[in-house]
Amino acid sequence: MRNKSIFSAMMLLISILVILLYPPVHAKEVRGVTDDTIKVGIIGDRTGPTADLQLQVIQAIQSYHRHINEKGGVHGRKLDLIIDDCGYAIPRAMAAFKKQVYRDKTFGLLLGSSSGFMRLIAPKCDKEKLVFITSALSESMIPPEGKYSQYSFYGVAGYSDGIRLMFDYIINNLKEKNPKIAYIYPDNEMGKAGLHTCEETAKKYGIALVTQEILSPGALDATTQVLNLKKANANYVIAHTYISPTAALLRDARKLGYDANFIGTSPTCNDDVVQMAKKGAEKFVAVTCFSSWYDDTPGTVNMRNITLKYYPGTEKPYRNRYYTQGWAMSMLFVEGLKRAGKDLTSEGMVSALETIKNFDTGGIAGPITITPNHHDGFKYNRFMKSDVGKGIMLPATGWKKVSD
Repeated sequence: MRNKSIFSAMMLLISILVILLYPPVHAKEVRGVTDDTIKVGIIGDRTGPTADLQLQVIQAIQSYHRHINEKGGVHGRKLDLIIDDCGYAIPRAMAAFKKQVYRDKTFGLLLGSSSGFMRLIAPKCDKEKLVFITSALSESMIPPEGKYSQYSFYGVAGYSDGIRLMFDYIINNLKEKNPKIAYIYPDNEMGKAGLHTCEETAKKYGIALVTQEILSPGALDATTQVLNLKKANANYVIAHTYISPTAALLRDARKLGYDANFIGTSPTCNDDVVQMAKKGAEKFVAVTCFSSWYDDTPGTVNMRNITLKYYPGTEKPYRNRYYTQGWAMSMLFVEGLKRAGKDLTSEGMVSALETIKNFDTGGIAGPITITPNHHDGFKYNRFMKSDVGKGIMLPATGWKKVSD
């Protein structure tokens, strides 16, 4: 009897030791998270038609994460970036997504390449519990209140917000009674979503778009589009395009004597447009939710100092607003990691991001607020105007919300 009691006690002790030494895997294991690292994925265009935009975003993310790692990481964990090039092609982006989730086992994802791709993977991120901060936001990606993709957060203001501000600027600030507004866009998810907003907003003001013109993402000539805009007698052109096609549009408009007011959405708000279009950009203004590299705010000064430590001599003409965008997205992601705490989980990261209220980036962007029903925290935009002499875009207004 005594031997049986001793045996039972020994078995109990062994069981306790096994539990203590080998806890259940599911209780500790979080994809992409170890005791000293957090894997973070980037899927972006490094070789395709929007590489001139996205390379800046990618390098900013790299610089900010390197800075955080040099300071000891987040709660003792270093950030391990895994970067995949998709060439702005959805099939390649989807292949990269599967690689990042199933082979690399990343905890979170930044950037995302295109609006079409990001709309496709939002439900997949929910299924895989992959925290995703996107770099583009078409209106079609904004679900009804309370129906957001749980794991997707938007690291940029919605295109629709910028377009609505443009109409408000034309009609209420410039006091145009009967503006003839045209819209030019790429035939993709981003462009179609912007068209929907343009048509809805024009209807609200009791006007109609005089024409709609398609300009491909890699276009270097816009002669046909300019002639069509001129024929329609549009005096305001909303350009929801990219850097190279916008520069071509402005150059060809000047060459053909078409003196309209061109107002660009956030993808066009770039110093490269001014430098490429030269005098064609004299009247060009654009909307953006990010400050310029050259702005004199605490956040932008800090960004410049850190970046030039890593990449000395690259300030001009290399840095642009897309670099600032990558920096702001990284700040948001790291802030979520900090708030989530040492015991990091995907669910905890989501909850942490949803506590962000009036987050101050030091002037990199306007105040950021995220709630469980609103994952699009970048709600402030500003107008920028071209300075052809300096070859840069400069602030023309302060931060504005659509509701303002």
